[in-house]
Amino acid sequence: MAVPHGNADDARAEVKSYVDGKTVIDVMNALGPNISCTTSTAEENTDEVAVDVCCESFQHVFAPNLSTAKIPDQQLTAFIARDNDEAKRTVMKLTRDMGFDPVDCGPLKMARSLEIMGNMLINLAFTYGMGNKIGYKLVKA
Repeated sequence: MAVPHGNADDARAEVKSYVDGKTVIDVMNALGPNISCTTSTAEENTDEVAVDVCCESFQHVFAPNLSTAKIPDQQLTAFIARDNDEAKRTVMKLTRDMGFDPVDCGPLKMARSLEIMGNMLINLAFTYGMGNKIGYKLVKA
């Protein structure tokens, strides 16, 4: 799901019959003055579309960086949250194959934190002029 959050209900209604049993990757960011830490777009998708395999990922990656998974030569991290282990493994493999360093962030409720990370990155990029050549990399010892 990659639509503006304000169009999410229409998008969910349109795809509902196609996503049953499929892994859905939510990449929406809820932007604006009513941002909440009590839910996430992935949780909304799970509830509204009744899909059990919705994963949250890529809210913290700008579109130009999706194809490279790097900025400029630093590998980016793909943070993934979901309760369904099979769906999470699928998305972790996909992100690894794309060149990202996938990190399991735990259950779907952690998607709330991932959306806040995405909002911070958007703020840094556009409010503070850093541009879209920025991203997150989890440094591990």
